[in-house]
Amino acid sequence: MRELVIPWERLDTAPFPDNEDTLRSLMGSAVASSSPVFRLSPLSTHHFRFNAFLYPSELEWKRRGDGWLFALSLGTKKGFQGRKPITGGAVRTLRAGLSDLGSRAPQASALRNKKVCVIGTGAIGAPVAIDLARNGIKELRLLDADIVEPGNSVRWPLGASAWGRSKVEALDAFIRSEFPYCNVHIIKHQLGSQSQKYPFRDERALGDAVEGADLLIDATAAYWNMALLHDFTAQRGLPLMAMHASPSVTGGVVVLYGSEGGCPACLLRAWDDGSIAKPPGIGDESGLVQPPGCSERTFTGLSYDLREISLHAMRVASAFLATGSIKSSTTVHTLAFGEQAGVKLPSWGVKTLNRHANCTCNA
Repeated sequence: MRELVIPWERLDTAPFPDNEDTLRSLMGSAVASSSPVFRLSPLSTHHFRFNAFLYPSELEWKRRGDGWLFALSLGTKKGFQGRKPITGGAVRTLRAGLSDLGSRAPQASALRNKKVCVIGTGAIGAPVAIDLARNGIKELRLLDADIVEPGNSVRWPLGASAWGRSKVEALDAFIRSEFPYCNVHIIKHQLGSQSQKYPFRDERALGDAVEGADLLIDATAAYWNMALLHDFTAQRGLPLMAMHASPSVTGGVVVLYGSEGGCPACLLRAWDDGSIAKPPGIGDESGLVQPPGCSERTFTGLSYDLREISLHAMRVASAFLATGSIKSSTTVHTLAFGEQAGVKLPSWGVKTLNRHANCTCNA
């Protein structure tokens, strides 16, 4: 790393660096033309000159301040002696601090000091993880053991660059690159099976995953995982949100479980007795397909329909994290797609899920 001391000068008006005449004028000013020239590298024959210009700028609505423009000139030593041409251009300065990144969406500031664990990073969980990072979550913990196959690209948020990679590793690399203020911790483990680090020990893997978390998000779309995670979080007083789509993606559900509300088994009973509307297509596996090379059948549906569930899950999670308190009731958000003029239209309904009289959680 090189540390350079460069001259600067104050301008009376804001410059227009995209204008070649303006830039040429700045680089030819008395201060700029007398600035030191540096060698680009010890082995390079090229040299450069770097200058800074301070100018009046509007930092916020009706609040004035200073902005910076940096100009770079590049050429050979003879070029800076006036015997050969040199090239140059403006080096833009961008505001990229935490407060700058959040200034366009101040309501997302509630996520800045929060930690969220996402279990299951498939077609619904992965977009939620990315949106959490995009909106300033402080720390993400991602648990999954699956890899990205080419066929996943039709619904998964990352494309060919992720093929063959672990889903959590691909998401980790993407988030670290694109949203550097988010800390990511990955756990490669499949619930209900052994892994190298956690042989037949779901509890240890989950313990690592939820350590210090403000919310656990279950995006595994498997009932046995929902029941396991509900018991795990209930015993530890941790908030839990679960979400999944119907096999045909004609409906879906986002559930925020409360300490005194119904459990996953209560939800099944509520669907059976009609006290809570069952999402269209739930339980109907007639449309499942098994692509070549896939070990089991998978649901059908399009990424932009699944994204409706991911987006709503973000709304529910953000609203919960903003309050900072564990809900006592369980709320069920039910998605049903209708159709008008040949276009699928989403519709959401919200109901409270009480403990069912015949459920063991009510004992």
